[in-house]
Amino acid sequence: MFRCLLFVTFIILTIKADCQETTLSKRLVYNANKIKQINAVESDVNAYFKNNAAQFGLSKYDKLVSSNSRKNRNGTTVKKYRQYYKNLNVIGGTYILHTKGNQIEKGSGSLWPFIDIEVEPKLSFDDVIQDCEVQLKKALTLTQNIYNPNTIDFQFENEGLCIIDKSYPDFSGDYRLVYQVSATSPDKSDPINEEVYLDASDGRLITHFSHIHIHQVPGVVKTSYYGEREVIIDSIAPDEYLLQDLSRGLGVITLDEDLDVYEHDQKYWDLTNENLDEVSGDLHYGASAFYDMMLDRFEWSGIDGDGGELISVAHAGGKFLVNAYWDGRRARFGNGDCDRYKPLVTLDIVGHEFAHGITDYTSDLIYSRESGALNESFSDIFGKALEYYYDYDNFTWLIGDQIRRHEEVNFIRSMVDPRDRSDPKFYKGIHWASGSGDNYGVHTNSGVLNHWFYLLVEGGIGTNEVGEPYQVFPIGMDDAIEIAFTMQSSYLTENSNYFDALYASIESSKDLFGDFSFQEESVINAWKAVGLYPGINNLFVKLELPKEVYTACPSETVYPECYISNIGRENIPAGTEFVLILEASGTNKVFEDLVLDEEFEVGDSIFYTFQEPFGKSLINNGFFDISIEVKNVISALSEVRGDYISSDVEGVDIELVSIDLYNRDPCLSSDIDLFRYRIENKGCRSIEIGDSIFFEIKTDKGDLDFGIRMFFELEPGESTLSSRGVNAISPDFPSDIKSYSVTLVHKDDDFEENNFYEDDIVEVFPIERGYSENFEGEDQSHLYVLNSSDFYNGDTILKYRGNNMLGIYGQQDHSFYRNCENDIDFFEQYFFETRIEYCVDASEMTEPIFEFNAVMFLNEDEESLLTNHTYSSMLRVEYADISSQLIYDQPEGSLINHKVALPENYSGELQIVIVTLTKDGIFENEDITKDRDLVLIDDIKLYEKKDDKRTYTEGGYVIYPNPVKDVLRFSNSSNQKIFDIVIHNTIGQLIYKQNGITNQDWISTDVLSSGLYFISFIEDDEIVDTSKFFVAE
Repeated sequence: MFRCLLFVTFIILTIKADCQETTLSKRLVYNANKIKQINAVESDVNAYFKNNAAQFGLSKYDKLVSSNSRKNRNGTTVKKYRQYYKNLNVIGGTYILHTKGNQIEKGSGSLWPFIDIEVEPKLSFDDVIQDCEVQLKKALTLTQNIYNPNTIDFQFENEGLCIIDKSYPDFSGDYRLVYQVSATSPDKSDPINEEVYLDASDGRLITHFSHIHIHQVPGVVKTSYYGEREVIIDSIAPDEYLLQDLSRGLGVITLDEDLDVYEHDQKYWDLTNENLDEVSGDLHYGASAFYDMMLDRFEWSGIDGDGGELISVAHAGGKFLVNAYWDGRRARFGNGDCDRYKPLVTLDIVGHEFAHGITDYTSDLIYSRESGALNESFSDIFGKALEYYYDYDNFTWLIGDQIRRHEEVNFIRSMVDPRDRSDPKFYKGIHWASGSGDNYGVHTNSGVLNHWFYLLVEGGIGTNEVGEPYQVFPIGMDDAIEIAFTMQSSYLTENSNYFDALYASIESSKDLFGDFSFQEESVINAWKAVGLYPGINNLFVKLELPKEVYTACPSETVYPECYISNIGRENIPAGTEFVLILEASGTNKVFEDLVLDEEFEVGDSIFYTFQEPFGKSLINNGFFDISIEVKNVISALSEVRGDYISSDVEGVDIELVSIDLYNRDPCLSSDIDLFRYRIENKGCRSIEIGDSIFFEIKTDKGDLDFGIRMFFELEPGESTLSSRGVNAISPDFPSDIKSYSVTLVHKDDDFEENNFYEDDIVEVFPIERGYSENFEGEDQSHLYVLNSSDFYNGDTILKYRGNNMLGIYGQQDHSFYRNCENDIDFFEQYFFETRIEYCVDASEMTEPIFEFNAVMFLNEDEESLLTNHTYSSMLRVEYADISSQLIYDQPEGSLINHKVALPENYSGELQIVIVTLTKDGIFENEDITKDRDLVLIDDIKLYEKKDDKRTYTEGGYVIYPNPVKDVLRFSNSSNQKIFDIVIHNTIGQLIYKQNGITNQDWISTDVLSSGLYFISFIEDDEIVDTSKFFVAE
């Protein structure tokens, strides 16, 4: 497959397992790990690249273009060159030359060899962008950058054509002409800023990388963490000031959540309020300090070294967000949450985010895999340096230490011992992340470089994870941070890894302190402590899979395969023995030996096929692991994981899993506006890019057909969920549909049994004037929708004291909530609520009233865990972006009446939003009111205020209905009134008595015969009101 482009010569090796022959493919690849010592004249830079073109694998169409340069304090000038092929940028092609005087001393970087492709695109940008969103959502979901892709609204911008290796940042030699596309989303709480590369020949997404990196007059700002601090602000008029400092480069600017500069009417800034605007002072002070630290210590001005703006944005993500991030232009900072973390505006976090911006203009480390881990770690390092220099009294080696609201809350990361937060302190050691989540572990695997830097500053003696002793003498923050900055600005490039960082740090220490310095020795010893050392990758092999998913038809036998690549710095001698291990869940391990007959050269790859096929003693479906052991002193990236899927179907079989026709605003229109489909490949052949799939839609209002073109390969066993606006399907899409059926058609799919889907549209009927629901008699469930998380909540019709009610209750013995002190914060930070959703049509009502009764119960077992135990059962009514008063802390078991006045002629959605946290036991076996958070809802009504015929007495009491047949209800106009009742017949006999009623209650007429009765209301042992009522037969 893609490796065939790299085969130059062939060497035969002998395999001990059944004497299998394996081919070694020789690749002439420039080794990016090596820092070359050069002696050339600076004026001959172009000649230098030309003379070494063969070594670099460059052709006459390649050229190196200077992109920037800077001068180090030791007098060395560092120049960075970008690779271009036929005038198109080659992504990741960067080479750095170190010159001193008129001599080129050193060079390092990555150049992409033997490019030979056409640069005329087969497809236009408009063609390839059509399904970019579908492919990108799938890719971002895989890497866990987004969790609900259907809520993301992308904006795409064409940044032009370029060249990229298909396996970038890894090397394969399979180069592609691609469109470079900027993909952004305006969502402040879940921001997206991706660099996307789409194949210009077929529209396939090759790869993507994120730019989101997730964590003039004197004035005085009052900060949240640092008291009062002097800063520079901008005076634009008398008594009118802006929180921006234009004396530092192009500006240190502090914005609110709407991206407006903070304004104030005096030089003393105390913006303390319930919106937490005081964090603006922390951000302005922290950004100013970061600017000064970079300028004073490294002569680096602003974000780009040329005075570029440092822009801070407060309140990222709204009221609560435990996150801070660099969005590619600005640093955005969240307010924390209500119970664990305070605002994320401390110096270490401010420095962390702006350091991501510095990385963009120095090494430009891509935000994925090891380069992304280095990116994250350098941000931690510079953030901690900022705290060290500007808040030394509170300095610790814990990231986010000061934002914790109490000691029980975890810090974000530890540089002293990263394992305290399940991050690795040893390369490929305990807690090393190898999966695709978090951009392949960028926040986790940063722990190794973090710990290295900590040891460099503080020193340490101990034994590392493999039992090797180490001793590191401290060099202090000043020297250590100089080394870190030199690594970033002078050596590392976009796809640098930990090995590159190792050698870059050694060369940086030599540049700064000379050969064989005390600092260089500590640098090397600190690396040994975390599992790396000079020469560790001299002999180094890496396992790779030619594909991540293996599939098989019933008639096929498929064998596991892998590549073994020499990615080290030296050739591996003949006679070296490898043991390849194949393991799948529930099966025995398979061991196969390989012995090199000839030298295994740097850059070479061995393609190896196992003797044991899938589906035999191995697996029929599931994942498998291949690992390698080397019997000589050789290091290895030693384990890869893939998936194997076998099908019972020979050929192509596409299942139409579901088709959903949606109305995103059913209260205002009956028209369908969204078509969503899920298909799954049930066959043993891939659905190829460019394949057409057609949908034949039949509805009760008319028929239509439409097709889609696959812009990505759908492997066997994979499924895809995609949405289309119906206007994109057809402007004549039928309206007011009640039922539909869909048939999927693909030219090669002969299995039609699973190509059909049919369903009915859930019709939403509005409630109108006179609506009443008491959960007795006629079923009216078609007038509301219950929307809840079935895992956390349950709902059922319950009989409470002889009366049917809708019950909503907690479903688990423990729930996940933010333990906020403020009631509204608690309610809004709980994300597993139940919603009773209505469409309301009060279009001809001047004073519409929505009314219901509620009973609440609390789980006593949960009380001790909550800030306020009455928060465990709560509700409120929401409509038209308006929320009613929050309802909770009712007297337990009491029936309380609630009324919500709606706007005149209101039409639209209305929801009763209910929070119930936990329960113990089950309804069938226990009293429904015990040991559970439970809300009972009854007597839901919509009426015109003037239609309410209930007449309250002077004391605020009313009984209804009157005459009564089944249930007599009585209430007081005050929700907090507590009273007793007594009922007498016409001759004065006591018939019924009830004490301790809050607001309202009811009695069944089963205890009363027909006739006239008198009811008295008693407060504080005194009768305050008496009424009469008649019980009908």
